Formats: sequence, structure tokens, C-alpha cells
Amino acid sequence: MKLRISYLLLFVFFLSFRAFGQQPIANEYTVQIEAKDGAGTPVPATLTITSEKTGLSQKGSLKNGAYTVALKTGSSYEIEANHEAYRTVRKKIKLDPVANAQPQLNVVLEMTPRQPVKAAASTIVIRVIDQVTGRPLAEGFDIRMENLTRNQALAPIDADNGSITFQIEPLQQFRFVVKAKGYETYRYESEARMKNDIMIPLKRSASTAAPAAVAQAPATPTETVTKPAPQPVAVKAPPIAPAKTELPTLERGSAITLDNVYFDQSSYLLRSDSYTQLDQLVSQLKSRPTLRIEIAGHTDNVGDNRLNQALSQNRARVIRNYLVNRGVDEKRVQYRGYGSSQPVAPSDTEENKKKNRRVVVQVLSE
Repeated sequence: MKLRISYLLLFVFFLSFRAFGQQPIANEYTVQIEAKDGAGTPVPATLTITSEKTGLSQKGSLKNGAYTVALKTGSSYEIEANHEAYRTVRKKIKLDPVANAQPQLNVVLEMTPRQPVKAAASTIVIRVIDQVTGRPLAEGFDIRMENLTRNQALAPIDADNGSITFQIEPLQQFRFVVKAKGYETYRYESEARMKNDIMIPLKRSASTAAPAAVAQAPATPTETVTKPAPQPVAVKAPPIAPAKTELPTLERGSAITLDNVYFDQSSYLLRSDSYTQLDQLVSQLKSRPTLRIEIAGHTDNVGDNRLNQALSQNRARVIRNYLVNRGVDEKRVQYRGYGSSQPVAPSDTEENKKKNRRVVVQVLSE
């Protein structure tokens, strides 16, 4: 009996000695993370660390150099580094349990710079015509164009038969000035889209009006005038049909579409044949000084929604500026672009798309 007890005590002592000699199993790692480019320069990237076991993520930042985090053992993690100037980098690590009181792991992520993406240039073709005859001015005019966003002059890339072509980055603001002998100077501002075809109707200046008939030289003393000078025959001009631009009376809470207001395609250049109806709107506003309105621009759904919204906003702004320049208080006229968000017809045919491309006057109060 005493011998069995001695063996039992000896076995317990052996187990205790073995356990005392072993190191404890760690339940977490201390992980230090760095991001560097090809030259070894630290990159201040943003980190996302995701546990594959739990699916939970935590964020970190390398703005101050290395990032240190404690991660549980027994799981794999994905580390993602992001920076606007570098490609996204992902790396997986697996943290197995080890007999170490404080296990550590250093992770270095190699970041590759992004290649800059150059936006495709927008082509702007400007054609100059005589406002009355509609004939192109093949020569004798000058166009100066500048990029307002970058404050730099632009040189033409092509000139052919009355048209001049420029190129500019899309969504950049530009301005050009057209000058021609015998015509009024024309100025235009817009935003570059992927393609702008702009027709410029130049108006003749007052000094180039048709000259009066040259008087005949008086007869010499030896000449005898026996016939009276021919009298001009009055020719009655044909009656001009009135344009159908009668603007309905604006009523409180009503909305009226300006169906005789026109813009060049894909631009907010207001055409001169819009002035009649806009002047009628000016007359109503001046006769009712407490009337407040909103000018709402709308487009169809063709193209980029962001560009359509900007186009509708600029068209509404141009009309509002026209009213203000005619003497309407700017506080009485709001403007807003809705893009293609409020169609009045399905954009399934060209006719329906035309209905959606509109400018609406909304009466706000009186």
C-alpha cells in the first residue's frame, strides 16, 4: 500500500514539473503593419482589417507611420491598404496559436502608384454664319478661346470652310469671343461636353447697313432735261404672319412651358428666336410687381445624368439672367435644373424626348 502511494506521488510530481516547464499558449498577436512604395518610402494609407472567422472589420491609419493592433489567434485576417495615389493592396495572414507569451508579427505592404487616367478630350466645333442670310463666313473672322477652369488660352486644332475646331478636357468651363469686320462682337461661355457643335449667328453692326442711293450728279449747263426723273414705285410688302408666341397669363400655382424658347443642341446658348416669348414674360412680370416665379430646366434621359442636370441648370440660369437684364428684380426669379428626373412622356421616341426637353415657368407666389 505504501509503495502504491509513493508511485502516485511521484507521478503527480512529474506532471507538475512538466507543466511548470512549459510556456503558456498565447491568445493574441501584436501585429505591426507598414505600407511602402517601391523606393521604401512610407505611404500614409488607410487600413481595413477583416477577420475571416467573424467577418468583423476594423479601421486603421498609417498617417503616423506604422500601425499596431492586437489580433486574436486561431483566425485568418485580410489586411487592405488604400490610398488615392496608389493601387489597393490586400494581404492575408494566419495567426496560429503558439507557445509564446507575447507573439509578434510585422507585415509590410508594397504599394504601387496608380497610372494617371487622362480624360478624353472634348471636341468643340464652332461654325460662324451671317444672322440674316444664314451663309457661313469662310474667312474674315477671328475666334479667341480660353479654358476658364485652367485660365489658359486654347489654340485651334483645325480650321476648314467657316468652322474652327478646338479640344478641351470634358466638364471644363470655356469662353470664346468671335470678331468679324462689319459684325457685332459675339461672346459665349459654356461647359465642355464630349462633343459641342456650336453655330454662331453674327449680327451685322449698324455701320454696315445698306448704303443710301448715291445722288445723281447735276446736269451740265449744256444739257437739256426734257423728261422728269422717274418716280420710285412703292411696293407693298407682304404681311408678316404673327409668331405663335402668345404667353398664357401666369396664375398662382400654375406651371407654363415656354414652347418658343430654343437652345443650341447640347448647350445653353439661347437662340435669338426665343426673345419674343421671353419679352412677353418680362411684360407680365413688370405689370405684376409682386409675382415670384421659378424657371425650371428639364432634359431627356439621353447621356450622363450628371451632365444633363448641369445642362438643365445652366439653361434655367440663362433665362433668369435674360429676365434680370430686361429689368426684372432678381429676387423675384429663382432657377433650378431637374435634368431628366421629371419626364412628361416616356423617352421611347424622338417626339417624346423632345417633349421632355423643356423649360417651365412655375408661379411661386403673388
